[in-house]
Amino acid sequence: MNALLKPENFKPNYSLVKREVSKIHDQFSIEDPPVNPAEIAEGLGIDVRFVEFTGEHSKISGFYDPEDNTIYVNKHEFPLRQTFTIAHELGHAVLHREWARGDGYRV
Repeated sequence: MNALLKPENFKPNYSLVKREVSKIHDQFSIEDPPVNPAEIAEGLGIDVRFVEFTGEHSKISGFYDPEDNTIYVNKHEFPLRQTFTIAHELGHAVLHREWARGDGYRV
């Protein structure tokens, strides 16, 4: 297993998260919830596509693919779950973009 992926080597960087969220709030003039993570993603140049996952992948809620800078969302999930998934994957796109483009990352 890649050393970066071992739980003992992973330390959340909350100050980085707060900085990135603050930048997004400023960029999109967000003052109060609720927010639309799909609009934020698209505003950052990240495509959001609602697709059908089949077979063994049918239970996947979604994923971010750094190769085409796209968040793929399971179109069969409930809307609130889709919103959560977009927000979650947006976090990966913003916080881990360079890591996700590395040799050890697979979608």
